[in-house]
Amino acid sequence: MDEQEVKELTAPTIYSDTPIEDTVDSSQEPQISPRSVIGKLLSVLLCCISVLFFSVTAMAVAKDKGIDSSYVTRMLIGELVGGMDNVTVVNKSYIVPTTDSSQTDTTSSPSESVTPPPQSPSGEYTISLTNETPYSPDMNEIQNTPRVIPTLNKLYSTYGNDAPIVLILHTHGSEAYANHSSTDYRTLDTESNMIAIGKVISDKLNSSGVNTIHCETLFDAEDFNMAYYNASLYIRETISEFPSVSYIIDVHRDSVSLPDGTHLPLTSEVNGVSAAKLMFVIGTDHGGSGHTGWKDNLSLAARLQCDIHAEYPEVMRSINLRSASFNEQYTKGSLLLEVGSCANILEEAKISAGLFADALIREIIGD
Repeated sequence: MDEQEVKELTAPTIYSDTPIEDTVDSSQEPQISPRSVIGKLLSVLLCCISVLFFSVTAMAVAKDKGIDSSYVTRMLIGELVGGMDNVTVVNKSYIVPTTDSSQTDTTSSPSESVTPPPQSPSGEYTISLTNETPYSPDMNEIQNTPRVIPTLNKLYSTYGNDAPIVLILHTHGSEAYANHSSTDYRTLDTESNMIAIGKVISDKLNSSGVNTIHCETLFDAEDFNMAYYNASLYIRETISEFPSVSYIIDVHRDSVSLPDGTHLPLTSEVNGVSAAKLMFVIGTDHGGSGHTGWKDNLSLAARLQCDIHAEYPEVMRSINLRSASFNEQYTKGSLLLEVGSCANILEEAKISAGLFADALIREIIGD
């Protein structure tokens, strides 16, 4: 994801192959009558009244049921725009300044609170959480939550051995790395942008027997602001056609910079070579889409984080808990994966993508 996380919806530009004439015969122009203008104004007014009535009714019902009306508002907006991050609502009273000076990872968001890893009596790894929500999940409890998705054999016995289990897509597919991009760290070359990273993961999954769909559509190519919405349409269509899809992985790269604008690579050493750091971004229902099942996604991220950390303790960054849903409301196994930063190089990202794929394969196959 890029540094600008809260975006405004803008109407798409409409292009026409037919040139517009420089001169128009005024005698052919249609005459607009006052009656037609009044009729259109009345239609708009009635539409506004209907929306207002619906909103007031929803708020009244919510109040009667003891539900926070602001939550209902966010949920309704979130559903309308497919859970895009532009509906994130930031309540400043929830923001706690970072006090952990050892936290070196800098995410692209403007403000965050960091939950340092609690001390575990047994010495086991406990996950730290970069939390930008009012929620306070117990990570000791979360990472020990039993899986909610059946193992691979059970999924195949239900849907058939040819059924796809994983969907990999890229909401911001044009994101790229320092050695394969323009000055804005983007490229439409699918051999060099996030599509190439998704291919590493997809190839490993398929070769291991985990049937995977890899969507190579660049949802951000024409209209960046509509990328999440367009991706949501594809997700809904895919899971409607293939109800066997139990895991949806949206693969991005982060953008991390110093106050002076210098972009930072996020690297670690893996088997003697430089590799990109990984981070899971988990959406919630605080900012839209009624995504009440977000703890299932967080639990999956925690298990994968522990798996990778056990062998490569420097690869994983803190899990990032966010207000918007990021289209993670569609399955119990939805994740947004950040592979390095824009200042990393493609080869580093591919190494870490392979590590993630190995961990996901182990998780899907199960015991």
